[in-house]
Amino acid sequence: VDYKEINGITQLFESLDEMSRNNKVREFCTKYVDVRPVAARLEGRVRNAGMHAAGVVVSSQPLWQVCPIESRKESTSDHRTDVTAFDMEDAEEIGLIKIDILGLKMVSVVKDCFSKIQEIYNLDDDTLKALEEDSLALDESFVYEQFDIGETTGIFQADAAAYRGLLDRMPCENFSDLAISNALVRPGALLTQGDDFVKRRSGSKKVKYKHEVLEPILKETYGTFIFQEQLMQAVVALAGFTWSDADQLRKIIGKKRDVLEFEKYRGKFVENNLMSEDDAQKMWDDFEVSSLYMFNKSHAVAYSMLSYQSMWLKILYPVEFCWALLYNESNRERITAYLLEAKRLGINIEPPDVNLSEKFFSVDDTSIRFGLSNIDGIGVGAIEEILAKRPFSSL
Repeated sequence: VDYKEINGITQLFESLDEMSRNNKVREFCTKYVDVRPVAARLEGRVRNAGMHAAGVVVSSQPLWQVCPIESRKESTSDHRTDVTAFDMEDAEEIGLIKIDILGLKMVSVVKDCFSKIQEIYNLDDDTLKALEEDSLALDESFVYEQFDIGETTGIFQADAAAYRGLLDRMPCENFSDLAISNALVRPGALLTQGDDFVKRRSGSKKVKYKHEVLEPILKETYGTFIFQEQLMQAVVALAGFTWSDADQLRKIIGKKRDVLEFEKYRGKFVENNLMSEDDAQKMWDDFEVSSLYMFNKSHAVAYSMLSYQSMWLKILYPVEFCWALLYNESNRERITAYLLEAKRLGINIEPPDVNLSEKFFSVDDTSIRFGLSNIDGIGVGAIEEILAKRPFSSL
C-alpha cells in the first residue's frame, strides 16, 4: 500500500472503533480487506520498547531470577545496559522497587559556587563545611524577603513565571510558606486549592474546615489540600479507609495514573463519610482534579531546601553564585537572563580577553569575565592552543 495513502488515512482515527465512523477510512478498509483483521490483532500490543533515562530497579535477588532481562544500547556510547523486559507497572506487580534518579543542574551550581568561594577566600575545609551548614539553617528572614518580592532569577524552581506569579499573590515569610508554594505551583493543587489558599493565607478569606477532624490535618495549609499526605490522612479520618487504600490513592495521584482508577474508591468514600453526601462528592471531585499532579510533602521540602540554599548564596555571594549559574548553562537565552541579573546586582561583566579569559566564564576579582567558548566560531582546538601559547602581545 502506498505510504502517502496510508499517511492520509491514519490521521482520521485513533482506534479500531473509530475506523467504522469515517467514510474515507471505511472505503480504505473495503479496498484493502486485510487491514482491519490485522489491525485487530495488533491493537493494544506494545509498539516499541525503550529505556527509562533515570529509572533504576532494585531487587533483593538477582534480577534474572525475578523477571526477564534484555539489553539496550546507550545513546551516548557503544556500551549496552541491562534492563528489565517488564514495564513499570509489571515490575511493581512482581515486587520490584523502581527509583527515578533525577539530575538537577542546581546541585552542580551550588557545589561549584561553594568551590569558588573556598578558592577565592582561601577557606579551609572546616570553615567551608560551617558555611554550607549556615546556608541550610532555613531561618534567615532576608532570604524569605527576596522570595516575597519575587526576585527569583536563577533560583531553583522559583525562576519560572508561574512561580513568580504565585509569590506575587501570597506571603512567603518562613520555610513552611516556601514548601507550600513549591507544592502549590503544580497544576493539580493550583487548580483545586490555589485561589482558596492564597486568599486564606493573605487574610482576605476566613479559614474553614469541612469537618472538625480535618483541622489538625489541614491547619498548616489553612484548610486546603496541598500535599499527598494530607489527602491520605483525610480519607482515613473521614471515611475509615485503611492506610493501604489511602496509599493506593497516593500512588494514583503521584504517578499521574488514569482518573478512572479513582472510581472504585468513590463509593466507599461517599457512603462511609462523616460529612454530608454532597460535601463528600465535592471533595472527591477535587481529589480527581488533583490527580493531574499533587506533591508529597517530603518532595516539596527537599526542593525548597535547594531553593532556600540557592537564594542564600545569591544574596551573600552574588558574584560566585552568578558565575556558577553561567558556568553550568549552555542555553543562550538563559545565559542572557543571568548576565542581566548579574548586572542588576551590581556585578561587572568583563568582555572576553585573549590573555585573561578561561575556557568558560571566570571570576576576575569582583567581576565575571566571558569565556573563550562563549565566542561564536571558536572551537575546542583553538581554545586549547590559545591557552597554551598566551600571553600574546600583538595580533
